[in-house]
Amino acid sequence: MNKLGDFYNFNNLKSIYKDIDSKEDFIQKYIYKLAIKVHSKQDTTKTKYLFKIVGFVLESFANNAFKLLESYKVNEWSLKPLRLLKNKVVLQGKKSNIVVSEQWFVFKNFIGTKLECELVDFIKEKSTDINRVYETWYLVRNERNNFMAIYDESARRFEPDFYFFGKKHGEKSFKILQCFLEPKGAHLIEHDKWKNEFLEVINIESKEIDTDESLHRQEDKSVKLKAVPFFENKDSKTWEEGFLNTLL
Repeated sequence: MNKLGDFYNFNNLKSIYKDIDSKEDFIQKYIYKLAIKVHSKQDTTKTKYLFKIVGFVLESFANNAFKLLESYKVNEWSLKPLRLLKNKVVLQGKKSNIVVSEQWFVFKNFIGTKLECELVDFIKEKSTDINRVYETWYLVRNERNNFMAIYDESARRFEPDFYFFGKKHGEKSFKILQCFLEPKGAHLIEHDKWKNEFLEVINIESKEIDTDESLHRQEDKSVKLKAVPFFENKDSKTWEEGFLNTLL
């Protein structure tokens, strides 16, 4: 897919224009409002010329949007308290309503795809191993919580579907390991390749962030950032090794 096609992919449009629900909605709110000046000598009676005009308009719109995105400044990592999490009403659609009766799962249930359910099942299967390493740990489902979005160096928005938080046994100070987890179907691997690369960068850098004074209680606190590449299926030995090496 070319650069223009990438821009007008709905997932990309949605990441930039938060108020749209479909491509038709995007057209109504943004494209229909464009004013187009055509030279008096321009032939507008033939379809091929109209297509060229439309192509020029769409390309110009995308280029202006790219310039705007490139002007965004990405700040350093910052921390938000988990108390901002709350229950949400989510439209189910074709996804399944999954009940998770595990103490380590923050919500009672979530709306998810088959692949997302497989990820939760995988965590459940490995819970005994995780308990050996972590004194306390939680898996948090991210249901489009704006404050949980992260941005790469190009200011591209990414909302990982799951967050893992854990405090290891024997830590003298209160240190939390935060890991980003993202299930991804095979049909989206290539399109969202940049997200996978971003996860790899996070894991390699393994940044440790001290909490600010407003979040301090009694102990010193810090958060170490980790990530695991895309979860494609729970039978992937490569992903399992990456997960275990990252967290355990």
